[in-house]
Amino acid sequence: MMSSFKDRYLLASLPAILQRTGCLLIATMTAAIGILSLYTGDFAYTWMPVPEDVPGRSAAARVVGLVLIAASVLLVIPRTLRQGVAAMLAVFALWLVPHLPGLLSGQSWLGFFEFLLPLGACLALMGILDASHKPIGASRRVLVGRMCFAVGLIGCGASHFVYADFAAQMIPEWIPGRLFFTYLTGAGHIAAGVSLIAGVMMRLSTALLCFMLACFVVLLHLPRVLTNPGSRFEWTMMFVAILFSGAAWVIASIVRSVAVGAIASEPHTTKASVPA
Repeated sequence: MMSSFKDRYLLASLPAILQRTGCLLIATMTAAIGILSLYTGDFAYTWMPVPEDVPGRSAAARVVGLVLIAASVLLVIPRTLRQGVAAMLAVFALWLVPHLPGLLSGQSWLGFFEFLLPLGACLALMGILDASHKPIGASRRVLVGRMCFAVGLIGCGASHFVYADFAAQMIPEWIPGRLFFTYLTGAGHIAAGVSLIAGVMMRLSTALLCFMLACFVVLLHLPRVLTNPGSRFEWTMMFVAILFSGAAWVIASIVRSVAVGAIASEPHTTKASVPA
């Protein structure tokens, strides 16, 4: 018998390796983006939109880089896991703000939905970490985190249709039917998002999502980096893609636990009522 609900969830549930791997991917890729900011004195392109004429922009980029690295270190140390998740939550939530004007105007909305992916994963993970002493609030955080991730997926999937020609150009030329696969992967994003919102076939949808995102890294981003190793843009794109993959692994770990089904569907469950 586990000593607490949190211990039972993190150790006894099937997805322990998924969860740890997802956290590691999020941490290492966030740190990698931070290192790029430190080295170049710049932000991560359109993913972190900051106007060129902002005073002290280069210094601010390096400060942000240090913050990203510090949050990543906290996330990979077991004793500071909760602090690391909280720091990541703050980082990803704050970076939603610069994307709000583009979202509201409809001109540049993809970045907003992309940030919902790691934000949702970290919010759900925070709910799990708090489950032993705040079961009601934890249940809500897990559910809200899952919904944020799902909405982010739907937004990312929609971009495959809105920007189909651009997205198709990123697919290697040796793959036939590039436009078809652009639409197919966009539909895959949307289907996974709908599955998470509806709570239907979540294990299958998240497994397929993790596989699809891994294929993006191996077939799309890695070859582009190897072809043009001096391109900071390509390195950033790959880091972001792997970060999304890590977020998907965290969500996949959550939906694979019997315990999360209980706390997501029974907000008034207390620690005493959780079966041992």
